[in-house]
Amino acid sequence: MAYRAVDFERLAFCAATAERVRRTGRTPMGDAIWTERERLICRRHYPDLKKLKRLLPRRTVGAIRCRRMELTDPPAPWSGAELARLRKSFATASKDELLAMLPGRTYGAIIRVAYKHGFRERRKPYKRTCHPALDQIRDRCTEEGLFMPDVGISSARGRTDARRLT
Repeated sequence: MAYRAVDFERLAFCAATAERVRRTGRTPMGDAIWTERERLICRRHYPDLKKLKRLLPRRTVGAIRCRRMELTDPPAPWSGAELARLRKSFATASKDELLAMLPGRTYGAIIRVAYKHGFRERRKPYKRTCHPALDQIRDRCTEEGLFMPDVGISSARGRTDARRLT
């Protein structure tokens, strides 16, 4: 019961805060909220920060930059095919090759995603096993620059399951 009362108190506090922001035109931190006229000016003159600063005298350059972030579309999520291409060639490809391989992505975004997924250095060759079929697949993967998960061979615990190949 007490838990629900706290939730209702929080909702009432949030509603009171929202009403105060609407009434005063200022956020709880004292910043002026963006008017529809200011939003329209930002949409029309988007990349020109100097012109935006002149047209919006009560806004700082930092506030205009923050507002500008809401005007652009967020970047598209990375597809599995893009990640596979990046994994395959990240260690050996140059900056221009990476940019050509992944159109619409910036070099900084490519580097961030590569490091996030652990694509840092050239992979070591696979160790030989006692299963000829598995060794052939591993050799072919090394020749092609692929990884075992790229060809759909994987198992729990991160090891290749030779029983699936026989």
